[in-house]
Amino acid sequence: MLCKSDVYSSGMMMLEMACGRRHVDVDAINSSKVHFPNWVYELKERGDLEFENLTESGVLIAQKLFIIGLWCTQTPPSDRPSMTRVLEMLQTNLDDLEMPPKPVLAEYLCETTPESERDAIT
Repeated sequence: MLCKSDVYSSGMMMLEMACGRRHVDVDAINSSKVHFPNWVYELKERGDLEFENLTESGVLIAQKLFIIGLWCTQTPPSDRPSMTRVLEMLQTNLDDLEMPPKPVLAEYLCETTPESERDAIT
């Protein structure tokens, strides 16, 4: 049986494949790039997410991986789809996939982290 962390890891891999880059960025410290899904979502919102050197079908696949990857990396594990649902989404038409809500890492950390530990994070 797969756990929600497996779904999260799969989602990160999908985002890396869709964006054509790894989530490790040494220049990202103290920026939204630290949380890769949030950074990718912001790129999409600004229209800065580019799918270079891809055929039309490659762009459709990258867009699908992008949406599914964002679903899989939702901050609360309860908001992530099951792996069965991920497989269904991969077989769904792009037009039938709904964009997930924007990642809420900072708000989630504040809700789930004791105040004494929050200072160490920020």
